[in-house]
Amino acid sequence: MANQKKVIQELANRWSFMYNKKNAVTLGVYRGFTIAVYPSLLKNTGTVELKFYAGDVSGISIGMGEYGLDDGCRMVTAQDFYSLNLPSEIYFRVDQGEIVVARVCQGKVNDLVASLVDAVDKIITVLENNHYVNVDCMGQQGVGHLIIIQGEKKIATAASAAALSKSLKQGEQEALAQPENVLLGSLGAIVGSLAGIVLAVIFSLMNRVAYVSGALGGFCSVWLYKKLGGRNSLIGCIIGCIANVVASYGSAVLCSGLDLWRIYKSSGYNVDFSYVLFHAKEIYELYGELDAYYHNFYMTLGFGVVSSLIIVISSYASEKSKYSVKKLDV
Repeated sequence: MANQKKVIQELANRWSFMYNKKNAVTLGVYRGFTIAVYPSLLKNTGTVELKFYAGDVSGISIGMGEYGLDDGCRMVTAQDFYSLNLPSEIYFRVDQGEIVVARVCQGKVNDLVASLVDAVDKIITVLENNHYVNVDCMGQQGVGHLIIIQGEKKIATAASAAALSKSLKQGEQEALAQPENVLLGSLGAIVGSLAGIVLAVIFSLMNRVAYVSGALGGFCSVWLYKKLGGRNSLIGCIIGCIANVVASYGSAVLCSGLDLWRIYKSSGYNVDFSYVLFHAKEIYELYGELDAYYHNFYMTLGFGVVSSLIIVISSYASEKSKYSVKKLDV
């Protein structure tokens, strides 16, 4: 399978585009249209995507309600390309003026580049014949920049990017104005963290490593806080983290006692589980296995703490990124 970066770099060379080696993206103007090329978001597919926009700016206005734009244009649709017969290995999609051409990088680089260039040439010819012109994701004319909005790459002029940012900020303020039920959210975080304990017990009974159970508990605690609390806030993330750390401590104690109790049972000793659970440390010390006790205990607790922090930080960052527009340098 050909390397995605090599295909993108060769396309940049073919069209004399600027190429960002770090992000493996290229952006430039080809036959009057601003085109961005980058690796597909579909992981492990080895796919390269080309994206550009086209619209009819002859005075027709349909608006772009999602972002509150009232002076847009009629954007190109899939109906304009019914007669276009592209090779089966080329993936082609049109949605509200956004044109995406993609192909899996399987084969020789030169062949892949040639097929993508040929597909783009055919598409642009159709656009020119129908008097469509280069626009950005908001239907505005002008050479755009590559931006990331809500995890998706789009092309936008400076004015459109500013309008998008303003609209998203308004959405963020509306989201923050939503009532937050901290009490109900906290209950959800506690219930969610119990999922980690359940998974830890199951893993322990299966003689599997129970450390990773903290990751599930962290995810469930933050997710259930958002579901029951009404929204994902910083305080919700902190409460979810605390709940999962406490649950991880409980998992560490429970698994240590459970492992020891199962050893006793397999050896023919009829020992009460509650006694073993509350005296696990002393029993391990009695048999000179205190290091094993501490290893299991702190590994389970440590994984819970680390996974909680990672999940909380990523969840909060993801929530913030929903309301921001990031320019991607090319």
